[in-house]
Amino acid sequence: MTRLRKVQEAVVQYAKIMAEVVQVDVVIVDTDFFRIAGTGIFEHEINTYVGGTAFVFDYVIHNKKQMIIDQPGSHELCSKCPNQGNCSESYEISAPIMMGREVIGVIGLACLTQEQKEHIKKKQSTYLEFLRQIADMIAAKVMEQEEKERNRELNLILQEMVNQVDQSVLVLGVNNNILTANKAARKQLQLEEEDELQKEIVAIQETGDSVNHLREYLLTIRNHKYTVLGSLYDMKNCSDTASSMLLFSDIRVLQNQLYEYSQKAKAYSEEGIIGSSAITRDLTKNIKKIAKSNTTVLITGESGTGKEVVAKAIWKESDRADKPFVVIHCASIPDATMECELFGYVAGTLSGADPSGCMGQFELADNGVIFLDDISDLPLHLQGKLLRVLQEHRITRVGSNQSIPINVRIIAASNRNLHEMMEKKAFREDLYYRLNVIPLHVAPLRERKEEIEEFVLYFIHKYCRLQEKKFKYMDPEVMKLLKRYDWPGNVRELQNVVEFMVSMMENDGLIERYNLNLDLWSITAGMEDQYVHTIRELEEKEIQKAIWIYGDSTEGKRRIAQKLGIGMATLYRKLDTYKIGSVNTDGMGEYENVSGR
Repeated sequence: MTRLRKVQEAVVQYAKIMAEVVQVDVVIVDTDFFRIAGTGIFEHEINTYVGGTAFVFDYVIHNKKQMIIDQPGSHELCSKCPNQGNCSESYEISAPIMMGREVIGVIGLACLTQEQKEHIKKKQSTYLEFLRQIADMIAAKVMEQEEKERNRELNLILQEMVNQVDQSVLVLGVNNNILTANKAARKQLQLEEEDELQKEIVAIQETGDSVNHLREYLLTIRNHKYTVLGSLYDMKNCSDTASSMLLFSDIRVLQNQLYEYSQKAKAYSEEGIIGSSAITRDLTKNIKKIAKSNTTVLITGESGTGKEVVAKAIWKESDRADKPFVVIHCASIPDATMECELFGYVAGTLSGADPSGCMGQFELADNGVIFLDDISDLPLHLQGKLLRVLQEHRITRVGSNQSIPINVRIIAASNRNLHEMMEKKAFREDLYYRLNVIPLHVAPLRERKEEIEEFVLYFIHKYCRLQEKKFKYMDPEVMKLLKRYDWPGNVRELQNVVEFMVSMMENDGLIERYNLNLDLWSITAGMEDQYVHTIRELEEKEIQKAIWIYGDSTEGKRRIAQKLGIGMATLYRKLDTYKIGSVNTDGMGEYENVSGR
């Protein structure tokens, strides 16, 4: 399709106007020599091919200049025309339609009578100028149409690109109506389908906060308000219809992304509660009772007892298990930055910090659970702010005046006596009673020593897997030493001891007394010296160890008898006496693998 044909409707109108003004017939052809418009004798021949008789038009197209034929049929350009001698025209003016240096068509004025000829010749220069102006107007119309087509194509390309972007995009018109919204924006803002979008008006208000390199905006659409983080671009200088473009993310989506990067691995880094003592069973029952509530919980217990594991167990049993679990160790954060860590800060607030601002942990925990470990180390001035958060369920970033609603369940923990701290005015009473709505206590390991063997099994399995080692046998005396110890560092200390033992274990997979660290060995040595083993106990222990090492096959028993310096018959008799039968040497799933009993 030629460029003139794309605007044929407008070209036809221009031809009619010219014919009215000049009072002669008008014809307009494109560069393919198809008649695009015509009046009078040409009106019924629109869209016909005239290449066989268009010798004058061909000359104008190739020479890019006007042409006047005073005697049609006698001019040399008419010599090859099949209508030579029968031409109905008495006078003819043709002019090129130019776009830059390119000819896109020809306009022709045709006089059919001598009267028309005299009329045109009398004001020939005026009509030539008029012809040129009409040609320019047609060219401008073509340019306008092509610009629209380019814009339409660019818009389609832009729309397709925008729809592939995860980030939400809104393009707004001069009246703040929506011109374009990608799929992400329509989903986030609950917008109608594309054909209904332009009816929507968006009010954009900048809150003044800037966080994580993005500005915060409040969008209002149909009385619904949305808080987003993004960038607003002015488009007035590059578009006739668009006023601005907003690229943004839902603040909750950004919170989830930041949580994924910073906290999720920590949330799932530990297993559930271990231990089958009556104390632990009661604790587990209480956790199940309170998990579905949104009430604040205060967990107390000595350092290393597993208070964070209990907090995670509450979270995993709750309706918020698919939402964030954010851990804040209050004792490890400097007082100077604690408030920013908890509540976040906006751009330009802190020197030496991220100049773009940052979300706080409370925002990351929105709709989930926040665990405030070592709450006793929270500075007094922040205790008051935390109390206000508990009461109002809103936070304010440092350096901002925007109050942000949050929905967070708070679980706090302390290894210090908060009652004593309240007496010394080191901890606020009102905060204590607001936190201690549901109290849970985690008993020290010395009060549930029957769980030591379970913890040892679990940690041996864990560190053998991490260190790619195979465990076979533990000397029963090692377990006895572990159970005699009071474990002032509780489960955390036991975990470190087992990690050390597995690290020191040789390729034979045996854990013996020398695998214990020297400090623990020396502490328990005095206790060990007070106990004298019987010959029967020593004999049973060595036979068990030999079975673990050589196996209970016939060949294994032959080697055991040889190693112990006894005959096969004596060995079988002792195996029967001590009830030592077939054993499993995979070393990880059964209690006997650890204790040897």
